[in-house]
Amino acid sequence: MNLKPNPLRTLSTLTLGLALAAPALAQKITTTAVTDITFTGPPAVVEVLLKDASGSNAIAQVNVQPVTTSLSIPVTSTVKCAKSQWGYSHSRVGFGAFNPTFLDAGVVHEEENPQAGSTTWYGLKWITEAAAQHMYHVSLNELKNPAKPERQLDVMAEFNAAMHTFIQQGGTKLDFLKGDRTIDVQRHISVLGACWTGASSKGFATYTKPLTVRIKYQGNPQLSGVNIQLGNMGGGQIQVPAPPKPSGAFTKNLAVVASDLKLLTPHLVGKCPAKVQFQADIQVDAAGEVNYTVNFPWNANTPAQKRTGKLTFNGPGSQKTPIFEFTANTGYPVGVTTLDIVQPGKNKAHTNFSVQCVQAPAGGSIQFGPKPGSDPQGSLLAPDAPKPPLTIQVTPVTPPPPPLTIRVTPVTPPPPPPPARISNPQ
Repeated sequence: MNLKPNPLRTLSTLTLGLALAAPALAQKITTTAVTDITFTGPPAVVEVLLKDASGSNAIAQVNVQPVTTSLSIPVTSTVKCAKSQWGYSHSRVGFGAFNPTFLDAGVVHEEENPQAGSTTWYGLKWITEAAAQHMYHVSLNELKNPAKPERQLDVMAEFNAAMHTFIQQGGTKLDFLKGDRTIDVQRHISVLGACWTGASSKGFATYTKPLTVRIKYQGNPQLSGVNIQLGNMGGGQIQVPAPPKPSGAFTKNLAVVASDLKLLTPHLVGKCPAKVQFQADIQVDAAGEVNYTVNFPWNANTPAQKRTGKLTFNGPGSQKTPIFEFTANTGYPVGVTTLDIVQPGKNKAHTNFSVQCVQAPAGGSIQFGPKPGSDPQGSLLAPDAPKPPLTIQVTPVTPPPPPLTIRVTPVTPPPPPPPARISNPQ
């Protein structure tokens, strides 16, 4: 795991051992950064079948080997982050017990869980991404780690120890191998959820559940003889058929029948540049090798990037590629990442993405996540900052007085008086 170093890892071996003691029952540990975590799906018991692979009834030829070479465990988990601007980071599932302080120190194998659900505070409300079931698939060889004897799973070593105990109690090797045997090994499966607490810091929560690995040996009652030869009984490498080695070129029988490319980081927290992750799934119809290229597009401030790889198949089936991370220095309103099958070719896949990447304001960072109503699997958008309500100040205005109007009425002058009449006396 690429996680921030924790100074508590420098504690003494005794303190570390006590802190990582395996819980007898399910155990959930939350923190102020991750207020809740759920974990459903794993069965209480998973089975591993062993049998004699020699095909002989002579005890001298006995070669006990696993028929089951891997475990497939369904997992569904959700993470609830604290109410803050930072948001959800990632989830993982592992064989063993995660711890919020010591992280994966008690885990022998782990992988990303891109199907985990999350609840984060975004845009002044809680946004929930629903979880989907993730199939945790791991080979038995990957679960062997002698440095962690209480956490590892070595089925041949467990079988050998059970036979040794049977003989110490008065039995014989012949009797042990002739009968069916069931050996229960107590282990744990765990999930980890991470939420951002700052531009480059995270907080964690974990949920651990007990898991019983039931080793079932199928005996051969027809065995006879006094000698025994067991294959890899000391806990060495389990013999799994090696994948066929191509002879330099693929046969015409090998074809890629399906391919898929997925965006794994619908949520990011941090300022530019943004980190965008993808993973491909490739299915073939025969044994051999497939060479591929994952191409990330360019824009004005980001050069084109590509990753190449190779998958080897034992036979028909599908495999996932490693997770590929690309850097976006500025936004991608519309971007397309492609998967090209180089050999045997004639197969492509693509996925759309959208990135809005801006510089963080002073003293903070930018939270990336789907805007309400957008597709969380195909978008990577920076939330809009809330805008203050618009206030309009209205000042009453007194209307001006009406204009002064002067009305002039013409005056008709009076008629002149009649002329004076003078009378002369007679």
